[in-house]
Amino acid sequence: MDGKVSREMIESIFWPGNPVHDGAIVIDGEKIIRVAAILPLTNSGDLPTRYGTRHRAAIGLTEISDAVVLAVAEERGAVSVAIKGRIHTVASRTGLERWLHDHTFFKDPSIQSPFNEKLRAGLAAVLSFMIVGSIWFSYSIGIVISLGTVEVPVE
Repeated sequence: MDGKVSREMIESIFWPGNPVHDGAIVIDGEKIIRVAAILPLTNSGDLPTRYGTRHRAAIGLTEISDAVVLAVAEERGAVSVAIKGRIHTVASRTGLERWLHDHTFFKDPSIQSPFNEKLRAGLAAVLSFMIVGSIWFSYSIGIVISLGTVEVPVE
């Protein structure tokens, strides 16, 4: 499968009558690269009984990779995020956006905090000062070394 990620595409894949309804979709960037994927299940025995195969597969995949996995409970409609072998229920759309922002490379500029922007600007200023200072220092040392007195006998 080489489809672009969209609401319509995801809804059509998980439509109950679709042959690829069971299993997972694998997304890389903005492309759906695999459908009906069977994921490894977790071996953890201390999970609540409300977690079925879908949630156990989400946890299992994050135990063996650095993936962030979303699991949607079909009956309850609850969304969970699995990361690093742990699963967390997300209460709202804003909560889901925050999870994705904090744990993926996708950065939404509207969610960026002013502190991060000030930190980046400060680091850029310090780095610029260090570069200019080292160039000036090496240039001034070079002038001092090249200024010397040499006595040469003249005949």
